[in-house]
Amino acid sequence: MSLSKAHLYDEADQMVSFYAGGLNYPGRLRILRTLRDQGPKTVFDLAIEHPLSLSAISQHLDILSKKELVDFQTRFPYLIYSLNRERYEEAKKSLLDFFDEE
Repeated sequence: MSLSKAHLYDEADQMVSFYAGGLNYPGRLRILRTLRDQGPKTVFDLAIEHPLSLSAISQHLDILSKKELVDFQTRFPYLIYSLNRERYEEAKKSLLDFFDEE
């Protein structure tokens, strides 16, 4: 088993890498845009706007949750997903700073 050595790199690079790992599929970008622009949604609400199955949307939301870019609340029988504004802004700043480097 190999252990990651990511922690040995600059913290800013670690952050870019962490967030970029959640942004590496177009459907996830669209989910983030939808939550940013339209507010909280259920998986069903999001699926209406995507060519993906409910299970695929759920898997992408799980990845975005692990990257802390989306939050969820339980309102039985649904989970309501929303953009984690603080993490979204942190990811945005990290990526912009990376691409603005000289």
